[in-house]
Amino acid sequence: MHCRTFRVFPALALALVVLSCGGGSDDPSGRLSQVGETCSKTGDCDSGLVCVGAVCQQEGAICPDDKECSGLECGPDPVCGTSCGTCSGDQSCSEGACEGCAPSCGGRECGDDGCGGSCGECSGAGSCQDGGCVSSPMSNLTWQNPPSENDMTWSEAKQYCSDLDVDGHTDWRLPTIGELRSLIRGCPATEWGGSCGVDDDCLTSSCGHGTCHGCSNIGCAGGCCWPDGIQGWCSFYWSSSPVEDDDIYAWVVKFNEGGVNYAGVHNYGILVRCVR
Repeated sequence: MHCRTFRVFPALALALVVLSCGGGSDDPSGRLSQVGETCSKTGDCDSGLVCVGAVCQQEGAICPDDKECSGLECGPDPVCGTSCGTCSGDQSCSEGACEGCAPSCGGRECGDDGCGGSCGECSGAGSCQDGGCVSSPMSNLTWQNPPSENDMTWSEAKQYCSDLDVDGHTDWRLPTIGELRSLIRGCPATEWGGSCGVDDDCLTSSCGHGTCHGCSNIGCAGGCCWPDGIQGWCSFYWSSSPVEDDDIYAWVVKFNEGGVNYAGVHNYGILVRCVR
């Protein structure tokens, strides 16, 4: 127990020595805030007190049912001692606030999380559109895997698929541009159903304007814009779809960028992957 000595000097009386005993304070100057008084940080409060919600409170005080955490979104609660929350992604907790990049996936099942990560991947032949996985109607197709390693002209490619016999199946053919696009992954604009206008119902050269150039600036995961397990050279592949307003060209997909373009039908630099 700590005691303090006070001298009282009433008029015309001898000095009276009064002993006052109690809990005491480590703030003899009286400059630190007491319980219920305002503060900006715990250092403003007297010993044994903490600053919570700009008010000095007793450390270890009984917490309300919903715990204190006044204005705090992470880290320990200074009164209750429990956690006020954790930060996500690349964020760190600094004085009760989360700082840095916070992933934003609210309701999204796929696509970019805003911090360089992913909200999820679509399985099978599904593609990611506006944060949701959309199933392709081409999901029941069977692809030649691995494909031919030889470059061919367009007419040679069609003949090659027509003559192909793999595992007793002879109904192979060169895929349409819509079917070939269903293999694109990691480049949302050119994946099946994306904003690129080229599909089986739009085959003129103007359909390829805008967002069909692919993802050459950002690339695709794994270096090739097609599903895991697909084999072959990651380059241009023929479709069976001609450019309707210029029949010396046919539509192709460049899988190392996910781009949809067209090439001259006599070009030998294009690969072939048949479908059935």
